[in-house]
Amino acid sequence: MFPRLAAAERRSGSITRGLAAAAIARRAPRGRAGTWSAAGGLGALAGALAGALGPALRLRTAASSIAFQDDIYTVEIAADSGPDSIRAKRLVAAAPAPAAGPLLGALDPDAGKAIEAIAHAPVASVSLSIAADATRERVRGFGFLVPRGEGDARLGCLFPSRLFPDRAPPGRELLTALVGGVRKPDALEWPDVRLVVAIEAELDRVLGLRDAPAVLAITRWPHAVPQPDRDHVRTIASLRARLARFPRLAIAGAWTDGVAFGESLASGVRAARSISEER
Repeated sequence: MFPRLAAAERRSGSITRGLAAAAIARRAPRGRAGTWSAAGGLGALAGALAGALGPALRLRTAASSIAFQDDIYTVEIAADSGPDSIRAKRLVAAAPAPAAGPLLGALDPDAGKAIEAIAHAPVASVSLSIAADATRERVRGFGFLVPRGEGDARLGCLFPSRLFPDRAPPGRELLTALVGGVRKPDALEWPDVRLVVAIEAELDRVLGLRDAPAVLAITRWPHAVPQPDRDHVRTIASLRARLARFPRLAIAGAWTDGVAFGESLASGVRAARSISEER
């Protein structure tokens, strides 16, 4: 579950010495620590990146295959307007592992199989709005997690309106409840009503509900959180070594070097820099 700690212990004989040595030696970009977001939510960050790309950005477009020939990568794509292809000298594969595996498997079948074998936990995210005075316990802090065995499929609840400004209108609170995970993967298939009932029961237990919250959105993520095992660091190093025979190709994402959002961003920066510096 903690590949960096395992790697630190292997390198230096103890976790503490290993982490200290890594911190001193670190020169690469790293994820921002703590709880943070973009002004206006993380959608604003995606919007800013999209704006910088301009017409080069392809929306509603799926990559179906990758080929490498004559020092050029060709990515076959399927768009609403029909099939097309993109040719490039440099390529970052930043798709989620279930999608990246088949694509990179066309270049190296063993690498593709290894990527597809990375386990993921499914999660359903339910956004709720509730009046600030509709709970016996005041909504405050980061939120709460539900210990294993106490909440069945319920993983916990975050309080975005307590963490960041302008996430809810005056007099309202925004809550984000999480259900499923490795504890109860089948919860992803529950009907909306069952999900909401389970969440309301947990909120009532923790906060005490005086009124039912309003459901804003329910999103199901079949492959939400990569689950690195004890050999994950070695697996990713082996993948990168196998793919190194393809010039100016890099992999990035939550399944590579860390599942936190900041770590995913940092992996993309590292990947982009690595292929831009390679001739």
